Amino acid sequence: MMPGPDVVVACPHCGAPHLLRSLATGNTLGIAGWTDGWCEEPPMALRPPVFSRCVSCHELFRAAESRRLGDLTERTAPHEESVTRVTLAHAGQRRAEVMHLLSRELGKSPTEARRMLDKLPAPLGAWSEDVAGRLAKRLVELGARVSLESTTAQSTRSVLPSEWKEAPRLEHPTEAELQFVLRENLLRPPAWEWEARQHLWWMSNAPHHQGASWRSPWRRTRAVLSNMHVLAHLVTSDSDENRLLRVEAFRELEKRDEALALLDSAPFPAHLAYIADFLRGHLREFDFEVRRLPPPP
Repeated sequence: MMPGPDVVVACPHCGAPHLLRSLATGNTLGIAGWTDGWCEEPPMALRPPVFSRCVSCHELFRAAESRRLGDLTERTAPHEESVTRVTLAHAGQRRAEVMHLLSRELGKSPTEARRMLDKLPAPLGAWSEDVAGRLAKRLVELGARVSLESTTAQSTRSVLPSEWKEAPRLEHPTEAELQFVLRENLLRPPAWEWEARQHLWWMSNAPHHQGASWRSPWRRTRAVLSNMHVLAHLVTSDSDENRLLRVEAFRELEKRDEALALLDSAPFPAHLAYIADFLRGHLREFDFEVRRLPPPP
């Protein structure tokens, strides 16, 4: 999966713009999934945060439910602007100082600046009236003679709003931030709470996704254990996906009977049946570790 351009989204409360990472390609062929719902792609950095806090009004919001304003793909439009051409007609008596000034202000080597002075009159460039005026004034103060000509120049300029370019990026909440919003009951409806708790679940299981030996939730922190208990009982919908993940939460908590009862409470559709059978097999073997899922049949 390849990252795409940053997407600009608006806070649903105050409209302030924020940047959200995006994917340019979304091919998931061959990507491994896990029994806790974790998928190895896209990487966490490219996933929408479970929630974010607006930097302007400080309200919580979900990126998935925010209004898209556009993206940061650079776009330009033709632009005509007034410029002032500066021509050096005569260097005067302080030639060396004029040469050093040109070298410094125009970004040229001393040799290049000297060659300009050898071929007067020399066009120095075109700038805005203020910039051209300042350069001309400094040259005149050194005794040089310059001419100024007002004209127009064709260019392009960005049409992206400056507030988009300066917008803060939406980042994933830390474990402490997730625990705080759950403790303060700031996430409603229950689907928001589920997403936050599942995110904590994945954070706790991350070492095992990466190959570390299994450590039961009962041997982790009290917060991890409490979160797993809530997940196992948290019904956010009547979806089969939610029921399957609750089965996995019971399984990792080593509550074999509860997991089997929930697993067998209703049949699963074909696209989930192989996962249900996979979990059932591990429960019968008293295996409670998070597992990499087999490929679909």
